[in-house]
Amino acid sequence: MQFLFTIGGTILAWVIVMGQFYVFTGIPRFLFYPWYYTLHVFAFALIAQVARKEGISYSAVGLAVIITGLRVSLDLFYGVFINPAFGRDYLTTVHWIIPVILSAFAIYLTALFAQLKKFYEQQ
Repeated sequence: MQFLFTIGGTILAWVIVMGQFYVFTGIPRFLFYPWYYTLHVFAFALIAQVARKEGISYSAVGLAVIITGLRVSLDLFYGVFINPAFGRDYLTTVHWIIPVILSAFAIYLTALFAQLKKFYEQQ
């Protein structure tokens, strides 16, 4: 059940990020990329926080690997099979991999801090 909750939350965060991608593609790129990176960090960190609050007991590294792996899989599936023009027209490899790294780091830190907070509350 924990794995299904994690998958559902990851898909929800991914849909939010992709939805804003299509809403804000008309703005200049120098404004779009910082917004895109920031939304990735907050959306996936929020999923990690909610997962911890709901009792997901994966380690911080495990949670980061699961969410990031699913996110990369969704991006690759979408970019290869559903909309091949996605990467070619707007996002370069650099602008695809930077949010992945930032969101993985944010997921790890969020899950780690939630884990530490829970530990200290039990003391």
